[in-house]
Amino acid sequence: MWFLERSRNTKALTKFLRMAERRSSKPKTTSATPPKKTPGGAKAFNDMSHLKLKRFPDGDARLKPGALRNRAEFPHDAVAEIDPSGRSACKLCGSKIPKGDTRLVLMLQCHLGYRVACTLHFDCFWQHDETAKLGDVAEIHVRDAVGEADRARIREAFETTLVGGRPNKKHKRATKEEPEKSSSSSESA
Repeated sequence: MWFLERSRNTKALTKFLRMAERRSSKPKTTSATPPKKTPGGAKAFNDMSHLKLKRFPDGDARLKPGALRNRAEFPHDAVAEIDPSGRSACKLCGSKIPKGDTRLVLMLQCHLGYRVACTLHFDCFWQHDETAKLGDVAEIHVRDAVGEADRARIREAFETTLVGGRPNKKHKRATKEEPEKSSSSSESA
């Protein structure tokens, strides 16, 4: 503001002061739409609902030249790797992924076909909606640094959580407890 007072342009100064008064007199309003909720019921840390996995096939004519270069740089739909720094945050729950932990990355696509990395904890990866579009465990590119125990964990989690690219009905994504069914035939016998 001091630079406007020193200048000789009084129109700019009065316009700036009126705009500042209007901003300070307006009450602060919040968004009318409630925040997105995750499958477990918690609020989503980062709403990435506009990004989709496998939105465009590789040879699609609608892909921009930059998106084609982006695909050449990141050819995989999902990557399993060891977190090198501990600075990345899970896009589903919002907490940091500890250094040295296995993180899974979904390469989601925007409406132009560019790929965007969505880093997730191991457990959060299987709760993400777009994970169901993976057809086979081979679509998850596992980096060399990931140990054999984590590779087995990924295969096991894929088989129990996803079957043929569709959520496994035996596995429940949301943590709801169902009442146990008692067998009346064993009690009467």
